[in-house]
Amino acid sequence: MTAYLFSSCLILGMFYLVYISAFSRDTFLMRNRIYLLSGLFLALLLPILPLSMELPGLNGIYTSRAEAGLPVLISGPSVLSSPATNEAGTRTLSPVFFLKLLYFSGIVLLFLRLVFQLLKIIRLIIVSSCERNGIYRIIYHSSNWPHFSFFHFIFLNASFFPETPKEKAGILAHEMAHFRQGHSFDLLLMETITILQWFNPFVWLYRSALREVHEYLADREAIAAGGTPAEYQAILVNQTLGIPVFQIVHPFNCVNLKKRITMMTCKRTSEMAHLKALVLIPLVALAISLSAWAQEQQKNITVRGKVYDKNTEQPLAGAHIIIKGTTVGTVADQQGRYSVNAQKGSTLVVSYVGYATAFVEINISTTVDIGLETEFIDLEHQKISDANEVNTPPVKTEGGTFYAVEEMPAFPGGLEGFRNYINQHLVYPASAKDRKAQGDVLVSFVVNEKGFTEQVKVIQSADPELDAEAVRVISESPQWKPGTNDGKPVKVGFTIPVKFSLAEDDSTFLVVEEMPKFNGGNPDNFRQYIAENLRYPEEAKKQNITGKVFVSFVVGSDGNVRDVKIVRGVHPLLDEECLRVVSSSPQWTPGKQKGKNVAVQFTFPVIFQQK
Repeated sequence: MTAYLFSSCLILGMFYLVYISAFSRDTFLMRNRIYLLSGLFLALLLPILPLSMELPGLNGIYTSRAEAGLPVLISGPSVLSSPATNEAGTRTLSPVFFLKLLYFSGIVLLFLRLVFQLLKIIRLIIVSSCERNGIYRIIYHSSNWPHFSFFHFIFLNASFFPETPKEKAGILAHEMAHFRQGHSFDLLLMETITILQWFNPFVWLYRSALREVHEYLADREAIAAGGTPAEYQAILVNQTLGIPVFQIVHPFNCVNLKKRITMMTCKRTSEMAHLKALVLIPLVALAISLSAWAQEQQKNITVRGKVYDKNTEQPLAGAHIIIKGTTVGTVADQQGRYSVNAQKGSTLVVSYVGYATAFVEINISTTVDIGLETEFIDLEHQKISDANEVNTPPVKTEGGTFYAVEEMPAFPGGLEGFRNYINQHLVYPASAKDRKAQGDVLVSFVVNEKGFTEQVKVIQSADPELDAEAVRVISESPQWKPGTNDGKPVKVGFTIPVKFSLAEDDSTFLVVEEMPKFNGGNPDNFRQYIAENLRYPEEAKKQNITGKVFVSFVVGSDGNVRDVKIVRGVHPLLDEECLRVVSSSPQWTPGKQKGKNVAVQFTFPVIFQQK
């Protein structure tokens, strides 16, 4: 809509300026009318025609943006921008919203005015006396409106009735000329564009210019019907009224009287002036170019939003957001915010360690918040999913560093093994401990074609010493199995948080060196406990309610189960039973990290199915 209005207003303004400077003083009145109507039709239709053009910056790879100073981890340039939020992170109504409200309010008011004028004309036709004159209907009314015409209806004001038959004949000849030349259609078209572009000063000037041309044409035909220019000018002077007029009709005497008399008496323009019409060629070409450029600009939008955990609603700092099929992307900042330039219809691929990848199609919305779901630990199939596994399907790119390939790089022992490597080799700097420095260091790195880590960078700092230690331990990583795309080794980028905490007992982990154990540590033991203690609610049985309820819980550092939550429910009856049986779990053997008991979170499904 914005691109349409922008190009339509520009086209209308260009045609008006050329008309005023080159054509308005010419006596080729029909040519002037055709010119003005051509400008109207081009302003209406060109912006909606499917046009395209090759312009620098509009094709090829689109520029991505990263917020809060986070670098974009792709080849090619990036632009930094700030999110449309206040310091507290809450969204506010943007000025664009109020501008749209003002624009549509103007449209509604002008449309109601048009309807009111049409109803007023219909009322005059109904309540006033009528005289037939061939295909014309002459309406004699006593309102405060002057003589005017609307299509084949000619309205004569009884209070200002012509004094002589010749004067009446001149007025009728003028108004009949409006009908024969279809001027009322022109005014309705002009009124439509005025409603849509009421904010555009050129549209009001354009409307005045078109009405002037109509009056010039009708004056010329009225003089040709009989009488002299001097006699006709005397009729105009006698009928001059300072009263209001409709905007969609042709009042006999309310257009600039001086200009009309000047046009009647001026010398005929030379035939050579027709050559000025050649200006239409570059003018139309420029109008087409502007319209195509506006359409191309409208295709590219800046999408902003927040990436968060769908269950806890906590922001996911360091989440990857890339445009499918390109190398364009960005990384979410500490508050989970992101900003990226993309085309309408393209798809955002959003991934984060330990979460299922989300695919979001971009449409008209420029604010897209994306919730990611954790990868579940499925005890039903006696398989524990790697909580740090990135479930990202192949995203093909043209060069640089990839973020999703057909076969992702593999660390010995998987990403859980890489996490264990970091935990075992990370050394908390002594001076940082003394200063009680702690926090998450967000680190990006690339696993190259030979499987070695490179380009290790801190993209979210916690403390200079902590940053340096995180970079050191990742840079010294053992060799990975390289990632491949189309069967060839390629560079693949990762972003992971490295946690430095002085209060480890209060932290909750997803994966630790030694996972919690239930009755000997076999995952099947806990599944068996659930099966033996779960009671299918009778009411749920009667209603044939079935399904899979996902439950998350934390095995604390003391081995007790706490923080039991429904991640994805089916029905309150089933959800409550799941909460009951899990909350009643016997004590576990706590998980350990660096020899210390820690809290570990689990997520698993409980299936309700009637036999």
